[in-house]
Amino acid sequence: MFKILVIEDNDDNRDILKQQLKYLGYEVVEAADGLEGLNQVAKEQPDLVIVDIMMPGIDGITLLMKIKELD
Repeated sequence: MFKILVIEDNDDNRDILKQQLKYLGYEVVEAADGLEGLNQVAKEQPDLVIVDIMMPGIDGITLLMKIKELD
């Protein structure tokens, strides 16, 4: 099954996206901030990551650069 990680600090936005993706048949993993998202990438090894750009702590752009460094 195709696994998608949703990293979004807004609970409502994250829940809506998660529900829609599950409805479409995807396995969904979620994270509420950049640090949690980075940990989930290492743990879950998702096929796709959807990232909010503006988050407290680690912003989306920095997070994507850190994920790229993991490869």
